[in-house]
Amino acid sequence: MTNSHPRDPLHGVTLETIVTTLVERHGWAELGRRLPVRCFLNNPSVKSSLTFLRKTPWARERWRGCISRSCLDPALSAATGRIAWFLQSQRPTNKDFHAHMAPNATIFKAALHIADVDRHYYDDHTVTLAQHPSETDERMMVRLLAFALHAHEALLFGRGLSTEDEPALWQKDLTGIIELWIEVGLPDEKALRQACGRAKQVCVYTYGGRAADQWWKENLAALERLKNLAVMNLPLEGSRALAGLAQRNMELHCTIQDGQMLIGDGTNAVQIELTTLKEA
Repeated sequence: MTNSHPRDPLHGVTLETIVTTLVERHGWAELGRRLPVRCFLNNPSVKSSLTFLRKTPWARERWRGCISRSCLDPALSAATGRIAWFLQSQRPTNKDFHAHMAPNATIFKAALHIADVDRHYYDDHTVTLAQHPSETDERMMVRLLAFALHAHEALLFGRGLSTEDEPALWQKDLTGIIELWIEVGLPDEKALRQACGRAKQVCVYTYGGRAADQWWKENLAALERLKNLAVMNLPLEGSRALAGLAQRNMELHCTIQDGQMLIGDGTNAVQIELTTLKEA
């Protein structure tokens, strides 16, 4: 990619040249260590890496951060600056984000510090949630809990209650195949059958006490036939306590061990033990 503007940092230098330079200086192993994604770790090539970086928003964001810290010698300063500029220019803007929200959506931001002993996953995530006007704090926080339980760089929130063809959260691989589809609440059985046909794995997090119990009783027979579906239930007191943590700007510490989750903001903490209704 080049740009003819004389002040453009990429003027006369292609993205391919920049990536090739970084590979020559650091090697694929170092790039894979800084951003552990498939195109850097498994049979890496410049071509596959360029395709991945150009098409994957979350990777561009993470790679931009890696690049800003990767100037291990002065010779790379110009190249890293140029690629950082390019990745910044490709990031989704606030305009893009708001274009997919309900007109009256409320924006919440959360900094998550996740220590998942069960998955050996330890990382920090900063996420933005758009709360649909009809969505309760309880449902929004269950979405956030589901994110923490499945945290991954490629895991994204869906566009919300106003969009029927997207889940609460989902994760895709580099080819666009849906690896994980997550729903919260009491979804329609037909919608879950369709989701199981589209995704490798589908997870549902139910909540609501008696309503959730009744939903499971009515749908048990049909859902048992879906081999790639897992269903977990949150206790009523747990989901309501989660709602009490909701703030427009949150910083939450999440610890997951032996199937139990402790999530708190430094002042209040909620302990939740999920009940597995169905395993995939």
